[in-house]
Amino acid sequence: PNQLEWKTLTKSLQIARLATGQTEAEVSLHKIAAGGKVLEHDHRGQEYTLVLKGSFSDENGIYQPGDFLLKQPGDVHKPYASANRDCICLTVVEAPVRFTGFWGKVLNPFLRLNPA
Repeated sequence: PNQLEWKTLTKSLQIARLATGQTEAEVSLHKIAAGGKVLEHDHRGQEYTLVLKGSFSDENGIYQPGDFLLKQPGDVHKPYASANRDCICLTVVEAPVRFTGFWGKVLNPFLRLNPA
């Protein structure tokens, strides 16, 4: 993960997009800083997530390495990384998420799906 091109979205969230040669979905690694949170967001397409390192929690549970999650369009959540280490997940999304609240109005116009 250290050799990838990480882009910072918020102070707690970085993303490294992975080239897969397909055009239907974006495949990327998401890194949430230890103790960090991701802004509350809803999903406009399906999102598949596999926890690789560390852990995170949301309103529905705690997710450890090896856990697999499927979010459906309309699902809303606010992930938090564990306090003791960064959380890295492999994620496949069919559409960009939409942040809720004040920061959503600022960030949402810049969110794009980037299949590669």
